[in-house]
Amino acid sequence: MQDARRHDIDVFPIDVQCSDWDNTLITREEEPPAIQLGLRQVRGFSEEVARRMMVARAQRPFADIADLCARAAVDKRDQDLLAQASALRGLSQHRHHAH
Repeated sequence: MQDARRHDIDVFPIDVQCSDWDNTLITREEEPPAIQLGLRQVRGFSEEVARRMMVARAQRPFADIADLCARAAVDKRDQDLLAQASALRGLSQHRHHAH
């Protein structure tokens, strides 16, 4: 990631609203490509939970933390891991409300 930053490639943080399991290259018109960090970057987070989140998110964006947890069966442990990684910032509630 530091190499990407050295080459002026934007690196977007982990976000439950847009991160897949793997890091993703984002191509943008009239702007250089960017990298969206993936959920695999969340230490201790399982690919199975990430896949459930991606399936639920494909139907519609998550409205809030409660919606994420209900639709993707995210338990308290996984919710805490996401909060510690600041991956919940794309939701309407702030990180400190996620605990």
